Amino acid sequence: MGISRCVHENPIQKSIGASKTFPMMVTSLEDHKDKVLILANEICGRMDETKIMAKAMSLEIKTSKYEILFRQHTH
Repeated sequence: MGISRCVHENPIQKSIGASKTFPMMVTSLEDHKDKVLILANEICGRMDETKIMAKAMSLEIKTSKYEILFRQHTH
């Protein structure tokens, strides 16, 4: 008895993400924009390296009260 699963040597990468936990609360809109831009540039660099394109982009922000704000755009 056991669990069987299919393992692929070179699986197709279906997503690229980046996340960051900040040591202090980010309060201003400009600080938020700066932090998101840093993460977006990281993702763009990895997309350039792997030569892939995206159909959808999503942004997830967890607040200090652990509420999750989520936005997605599909092209």
